[in-house]
Amino acid sequence: MLKLLKNLFLLAFCIAAYFWIRKESIVEHWLSAKLHTQVTVGRVSPRTSGMKIRYVCIHNPMPSERFPYAMEIEYVNLRFSLISMLLSKKIEISDPRVP
Repeated sequence: MLKLLKNLFLLAFCIAAYFWIRKESIVEHWLSAKLHTQVTVGRVSPRTSGMKIRYVCIHNPMPSERFPYAMEIEYVNLRFSLISMLLSKKIEISDPRVP
């Protein structure tokens, strides 16, 4: 029984470590699919009530040398509650600079 619990803990740890290492690419892929353009993400910091994404670049659908990005953001705070998100399937995005 103890060996089974140890193996389950090790498996859960490996799965969590995999997603922790790949969290930036997972967020980039998800945002690119939702926005239908290429998105580059610098660093993702998960928090208890959301996540903070640093350095987000949304590329132009038709790139040019003069304007390679449609938008370049220093950081984005995503706030969500897992329970309400599972029930309503909605994510609230707030800007801390707007009162």
